[in-house]
Amino acid sequence: MALFDSDEPQDDIEKSRLFDTVKDSGRSVRDYLKVIGPVVLGVIVIGGLVLYLMAPGIGDEVRPPASLEDSVKEHFRNKEKRDVMDATYFHCENSYAARVQLEKRPDITARQMDAGKRRVTAADKGNGQWEIASAVDDEAGPPCVR
Repeated sequence: MALFDSDEPQDDIEKSRLFDTVKDSGRSVRDYLKVIGPVVLGVIVIGGLVLYLMAPGIGDEVRPPASLEDSVKEHFRNKEKRDVMDATYFHCENSYAARVQLEKRPDITARQMDAGKRRVTAADKGNGQWEIASAVDDEAGPPCVR
């Protein structure tokens, strides 16, 4: 006789009571999936919606790729021999636009665009290369609209 065996005779009812709790719980993997599945689906849908709504739209101010910042600075250093003091970048449909403030040089007179404000349009050519076009900025509206 084993240590935990009782000396009392067990009938069929007492033997089946051992498994009553397992049968009564009724919880299975399907029951948990019925509860957790819609919650997970809801979190994914809400997360996707938040990401979509937080994406920059056309004309929104953005932080540009580092290669674009470097290309704009290099463009003005080579073309106008002036450094970029401040630049604000905007997201356009297939390109970026920027308002750039160049350093003021005393040797350039007022007739020669001494203000140093430029509007830049940059289109990605791939591999970190940018096609950059600049013009004098009159600040009449968002740079993407032109």
